[in-house]
Amino acid sequence: MNFHDTIPRLLDALQDTDSHTEYDPWMIHPSQAAKCHRQAYLSKLGLLDHSDLHGTFQVGNLFHGFLEEHADLLADLDDGATSRLQFERDVSVRVDDVHFVGTYDCYDPEENALYDFKTHGNFRYLDWPVERHLDQLTVYMHAVQVPKAQLVYIQKTDFEVAIYPEQDIDEEYVEFDPERLDAIVDRARRVCNAVADYGIPLDEASIPFEKCGCFMCESESLDLPDVETVDRLLAGGPNLPVTASETTT
Repeated sequence: MNFHDTIPRLLDALQDTDSHTEYDPWMIHPSQAAKCHRQAYLSKLGLLDHSDLHGTFQVGNLFHGFLEEHADLLADLDDGATSRLQFERDVSVRVDDVHFVGTYDCYDPEENALYDFKTHGNFRYLDWPVERHLDQLTVYMHAVQVPKAQLVYIQKTDFEVAIYPEQDIDEEYVEFDPERLDAIVDRARRVCNAVADYGIPLDEASIPFEKCGCFMCESESLDLPDVETVDRLLAGGPNLPVTASETTT
């Protein structure tokens, strides 16, 4: 067995590359709506190359599965208070014309609180809380109609845990912020409008948003389709426009 070659290929095979791709102009995932306009647009249409992150994604999936598998033991260790934890439930909620769809990590009915798990390579370089994580959490809080939540950061190397809000301050939970939700919806609406107006770009010049300078824009790796691929992807689906610069056409 050539593990040097086969493990990366296994990681590629395990990825559902279309799990967050939404060609319906008005449907968007909370994780996408939490990004800048450009990255949300590209992510929504599946136009980013994440092949070098498949290992990172798999570590996150493994941790989620680890917690769900041992939910009963978690309950025992917490004196039964977590006996009804709900993991990985799909949600769908409309806010005006924007349709958010996604899967929350964990809901505790006893506390009426949501928990969002985030794995990180090294806490030394974690500037937390990450604003896009709070945005994502806010959408899920609205979707599930819960008043409070926590971000649970897990260090990949040793499973060290950090909670936001930190447990030595007065606030135990993040409280739902309707003004933050309004800002997220406004950003998502602009992205959805751009998808409806410009559709799928065939080249970088046709992407309707410029790079904003965020680390995602600076490390961006595009995976843009050709016309034949677009025709196949949209067959029987939404009638999105296809845009290309003069040099491409």
